[in-house]
Amino acid sequence: MQVANTKSWRISLGDPQPLQFAAYIGSQKGFDPLESCQPRTEAENQWKVWWLALPEIEAERTAHFQALAKNSVAPTPQKGFTSRFDFNPPDFSSIPEDKEALRKLCVKYWPQFQVWYSRERNKFRGGGVRLPERLGLHQLIKEIEQTNGRTAKPFDLKIDLVYWPENYLRFVSDNFVVVTAPDEIPEREVALKELLRSQIGKLA
Repeated sequence: MQVANTKSWRISLGDPQPLQFAAYIGSQKGFDPLESCQPRTEAENQWKVWWLALPEIEAERTAHFQALAKNSVAPTPQKGFTSRFDFNPPDFSSIPEDKEALRKLCVKYWPQFQVWYSRERNKFRGGGVRLPERLGLHQLIKEIEQTNGRTAKPFDLKIDLVYWPENYLRFVSDNFVVVTAPDEIPEREVALKELLRSQIGKLA
């Protein structure tokens, strides 16, 4: 989902499948998602490296294609983005041999994740009413502009939503945040809106 004012700003709200899948595995295995906590097993260690890398990879991928667009270069196989963690279900053969524990987890949980994802993903998008409308993003920008006494400066803000863990918040950069999805829970929607207000205030 994307809300944009082409002259000034763009806010993207996403629920990328690789990140959701990593979250699903973490929830099923009881892994600790926090960078500060030491993994208890080699499988958890490999998973955590992947979990923490996924948003960074997405930021790198976005920057790569934005640079191509800025220079009016069309993406081609030669100019594509090569990730250190390619996402290629269902066999996940691109996962390196030294990450075999991670590959086995992916193969094991992929079928049941697909069932869950097809059933639950609408919650990430705000149910019947789109999440940007539920959050009132256009009104939020207007309020910030009124407070600042000027039009918002150009900015890009990307928010990736995950269903697990609860109360998760990671600042990948000032322009990119990973946070627990509101899941139509009013308190979470309020918290997400205040997070957006804070980040937009810094950027705009």
